[in-house]
Amino acid sequence: MEAEKKYAETYGGKVGGILPLLGMIAAIVVLCFTGMSSLRNFWGAGFMAMVIGLLVFKDKNRYAKAVMKGFANPSFPMLFPIFIAAGILSQILTAAHLVDGLVYLVSLVNIPPAIIPCVTFVLCAVMSTVTGSSAAALLATMPMLFPMGVQMGCPAGLVLGAICSGSEFGNNLSPISDVTITSEQVATLSSTSSIGQEVDIIAAVRTRVWYSLAAGIPALILFFVFGLATTKGVDLASLSVDSSSSLGLIFIIIPILVAVLILRKTNFLVALVVGDLLGIILLLILGYSDVASIFAADGLLASGTLSLMDVLVFMALIFVVLALTEEVGVLDSFQTFMVRHAKTPRMAETVSGVFTCIFCAIIGSGMSTIAFISPIVRNIMKPFHIARTRAANYIAGFASGISWMVPHGVNTLTALAVAMGTGVVGDDFTMLNFIPYNFFCIGLIVVYWAAILTGIGRKKDEGGLQNEV
Repeated sequence: MEAEKKYAETYGGKVGGILPLLGMIAAIVVLCFTGMSSLRNFWGAGFMAMVIGLLVFKDKNRYAKAVMKGFANPSFPMLFPIFIAAGILSQILTAAHLVDGLVYLVSLVNIPPAIIPCVTFVLCAVMSTVTGSSAAALLATMPMLFPMGVQMGCPAGLVLGAICSGSEFGNNLSPISDVTITSEQVATLSSTSSIGQEVDIIAAVRTRVWYSLAAGIPALILFFVFGLATTKGVDLASLSVDSSSSLGLIFIIIPILVAVLILRKTNFLVALVVGDLLGIILLLILGYSDVASIFAADGLLASGTLSLMDVLVFMALIFVVLALTEEVGVLDSFQTFMVRHAKTPRMAETVSGVFTCIFCAIIGSGMSTIAFISPIVRNIMKPFHIARTRAANYIAGFASGISWMVPHGVNTLTALAVAMGTGVVGDDFTMLNFIPYNFFCIGLIVVYWAAILTGIGRKKDEGGLQNEV
């Protein structure tokens, strides 16, 4: 029999144990609403959470071990090289004036600036669906689409909201997405199965597509309406963009190459580094830069590496705070409470949805939420024989939606950092500028809550994987 886990003791019990996390979130919210949402300002919020943890932990040695555990989170070394490669790619495309070329091309084909948010949403949705990755769509398209939209007169927040929405559309729906695969696999586990068992992914996607369309179609309409209402077209001449800018269009082969490599199942980091290498070669051949400028202390490689460092430091602090929270057993206690109050199928889904939303809002990571929550939700659902594909769908839906809506979320921070790295927005551009325009993610949350509360699509699981509708 497995020994009962011994949690760290804190002053104030479980309430004291959650204070570091609540303190960090409260500080971030205050900073956002006071116009101090710089990622470096968020470092202070993370450090304040560490100080609170030191004060509430009775065993200081255990506190120190929890902090080190947080910094050693496996996600961090995975993100570090990817962010460096992505930052360098953004600097390459900026140096090549690809955006100027795209603006010139848009002017030639007479695409109305007002529909650029719609076009952006669709392009990112296609990219994320075929690659199965929101990160791939975001990092591959942001350096092109975001500056272009802003230069063409679209509100920066609206353009970034369209990029975020489109990037998540495919990530939530694609059969090759890590969100789809993980949520479906974990949600179908029983006490005797293993995560490697065969899972009908396509059956899950077949049911999930209706939810995605129910959120995606209104999002597309809203991007069209807000684009018409808020976009102020600009005179091409005022941008100093002319036919000479067309040379920069050559660099569009770089994000295309990155996308093709990802589609061919090439490792994401490998695809980005190959794109970086091709970009540097083209910069040198076409005379956009020289070796000294690229390798200088303030040159392209250094600037690209540092451009996303702010978000990496803050993510490390988030991992530390989560480790402190885990060490005191707050989440386990919350799980016990939720299971105890699931008395009917609707209540079981309701408490599962609440638990998923709250957990994701706290940790700010969709994938971590899915991995942690799915077995718990399966235990809540099992007595009521609710279809396992349904549980997988709304877990993924809530995790995907919420993770893009909280200011400390990994996705939100990444989007802000990459947007700032393009240089077209200043330090006054915050999460509050684009989170309200993330129409797809907002719609996804609304659609799944409507399905839970109305019971639409709820079907019993007779032992196998069943469709909901």
